[in-house]
Order: sequence, then C-alpha cells, then structure tokens
Amino acid sequence: MVLLGVGLGGTVGVATEACHPTPESTERGFGGGRAHVDDADGYGNGDQTSIGEDASRIVGAVSAPEQGAPLRLKFLRLTEQTQGSGTDFQFLPGSDEVLITLREGRLARMSLGERHATARDVWTFREEMITSDACGPSNLALDPAFLQNRFIYVTYCASATNNRLVRYTLDEEIGPKDPLVEYEMESPAGQTSWRRFGSLGWLDGETLWLLVGDHEQSRQAQEPDSALGSLVFLRPNRDLVADTKGVSSSPKLAIHARGFRAPWRGTRDQLGRFFVGDVGEDDYEELNLVSGPGQNFGWDLYTGPCAGGCTGAQGPVAYYDRSPRHPLVVQEPSAISSASRAIWVGQVYEGAAIDRYQGWLTHAIVFGDLFTGSVRALQLDAGGLVVDERAIGFLPYVTQWRVGPDGYIYVLDLAGNLHVALLDGSQLH
Repeated sequence: MVLLGVGLGGTVGVATEACHPTPESTERGFGGGRAHVDDADGYGNGDQTSIGEDASRIVGAVSAPEQGAPLRLKFLRLTEQTQGSGTDFQFLPGSDEVLITLREGRLARMSLGERHATARDVWTFREEMITSDACGPSNLALDPAFLQNRFIYVTYCASATNNRLVRYTLDEEIGPKDPLVEYEMESPAGQTSWRRFGSLGWLDGETLWLLVGDHEQSRQAQEPDSALGSLVFLRPNRDLVADTKGVSSSPKLAIHARGFRAPWRGTRDQLGRFFVGDVGEDDYEELNLVSGPGQNFGWDLYTGPCAGGCTGAQGPVAYYDRSPRHPLVVQEPSAISSASRAIWVGQVYEGAAIDRYQGWLTHAIVFGDLFTGSVRALQLDAGGLVVDERAIGFLPYVTQWRVGPDGYIYVLDLAGNLHVALLDGSQLH
C-alpha cells in the first residue's frame, strides 16, 4: 500500500507504509525520552454527561435524505435514565433486549421500544473486581449457541495484577451465575489499570478472537512468545461445568497479529479482516487493518506514520495526532477541545436485512475519538487502499458501536446512554 497523503481532501492522515520510531528506544538506537500519558487509554477522563437528542419521535422507518446530500448522522438518545458507566453491549437474540456491561461491576438488561430503552434488570457481578479506569466489566460477547446454553463472556480485572476472560450463565432471575475463568493474564505489580483487554468476538462457532493490550509492558509487544499487545485466537472450553474454583483448563491460544499498544476497540468484517483501533501514547491514534496472520504493527518500535524504513512493520490505514488544529477537530464544528485522544472502531455495516442508511454506510469502516466526539467513515477498495474518508457526525464518549437486528446502528456512551443513529435530514414517520 502507498501513502495517500494527509487524508483525502485534507482529512485524517491515510497511510499504510507508516510508522515513526517511538521515542523510548535509547538502547535501540532511536534516541529521545518518553513522557507518560495516563488519560489517553481506554475510557480515560471527561465529563460523563447525558449526550444526544430526545428520541420521542422514533418509530420504525426513515425516508431517504435529500438527493445529493452529504452523509451525515445524527444520534438520538433512547435512554431516559442510565444505570452506570456503559462499556459494552450485545443484542439478545430472539428478543427486543440488550445486555449492557457497566464499569461499576454491574450488568443491565434493557428493553428496546420504538421510542425508548428501558431497564428491566440490573445485576451485580458477585466476584471481586476493580471497577475503575479500564478494569470494570469492559467487554462482552454472547456464545453463538446462547439460546441453548445461555453463556456470556466478560472481561474484567480481578485485581491490580490479574486480568480475566470469564464465562457466565445468564439466569433470567439472578443474572450472571456460575463464573468460569476461560483465560487469565498476569500484569506486574505497580502498574495502572489501563491497556488491558479490548474487544472480543467469534471467528466461528468454536473460536473467540480477543484484543490484548500490552499491560504497560511495552517491549513485550514484540516478544514472539508473549500475547501482550496482540490479537489472539482461543477456543474456550464450553463443555466444562464450573467447579468450586471456577477455573477452566487453559484454552489453546494462537497469536494472530502483534505490535499493538492499547487495542481497545476493534471489529471483524465479512471478509475476515480485522480493523483495530490502537490508542496511542503521546503522538498518534491508529486504525489498523489486519488482513492475514503474522502481521506486526510496530509497537513499541514504531508508531503512527513514517516515510519508510519501518522494517517488518505494517503501518496503519489511517491515523491522527493530538493537535487542536487537526482536521479531526477542525472539520467537526461540535468537536470538543481536548488534548486527550482515544480511538474507537465500530462494527462494519454489512448484511443488514433492511438498509436504514440508503447505501451510504455499506462496507464503511466507522471510527471516532472518545474525547473529541468526532465520528468518521473510511472506505477501502478490494486491495485495501483507502478510496474515501470523511467526517460523518459527532458523539463524544462512545464506548461501543453495533448494528442491530433491525438494521439500525446503536451506540453506547460512557455515561450509559444508548443511542440510535439516523441519517441527518431524513424524515421520521
């Protein structure tokens, strides 16, 4: 792939042969020092206010926007009252309900109506866990056979040093029960609770994929035997009944790609490609395309764009920095002025039974920034080259973006609000 310049039409930087040497590696010959930034990872800082417009007019259909109008999304808030700090959500199959993980150590079940989302149940996880920073229940997946086995999978920090992927059985009355630790990873003592586990999902009916941060052990991201800073595949033991200790035999783990710092949010498209948002340290946020096994995305040797010389490293398809004059901020009139950045990536819009966006978003990779609130869409050609990239909306503190069974996009924010995305200029009826 080639460098396409600073975006298309002066937008977010679009590059693939890209990586700057990180300033850490005095011993590795790159020189310089490193300043540490704690608030750029995971959910970070920021006011957890209610965000969005009233959704009282939502029904089931929208008409097309005015012919020739540019793509622009508006977000209508569905929740009237939040239950905590929203981190992830999933649609429960065969129902109008969603499950939402809350950083405070809770799991909420909400019913989606035409005009609102209402809490049905709020359960507390019984296990001891850290509920600050990126350590509360932060990622959620349903088993492919959920309707038969009621299994859900949740990541959290059991302690300052222990990070877990846990299987639960979702009981209609008492919520998550029978915890079984499917995978756990130790972090050294004395680290902050950032850069832990990121998004997870299913490759098929048997194998999970999971994003793993470097747990503030930067150099481990390049170690061939370390799962830190990587995209891993693992096969949970779904037949094992939880015992008194609640620990599974260790699943077989395969490292699919490495060289990530804080891969918080990512997704997999219908072609089997992964799009990973890697939260940067001081300089750049990256949107990376994992197109095959064995790819290395450079951390902690390189970060962001470069003009060449990134031996053995794959560069990002898009990136942006922290300048207040960056197009990420300038091109979005509502963007929040913040020195902090944290990239997120949403589920690709494809295969919806009803296209609610009139083809505008089909196969687009939507990403944005937690702190500035900018939302952007990127299109790739068959060879993985960027052919379009543009601003499409504004919503701050996004923690998850998923396509619903009704063809609408639903978005969760850190304050616990659930929103639905509509084409701006469309008529609700």
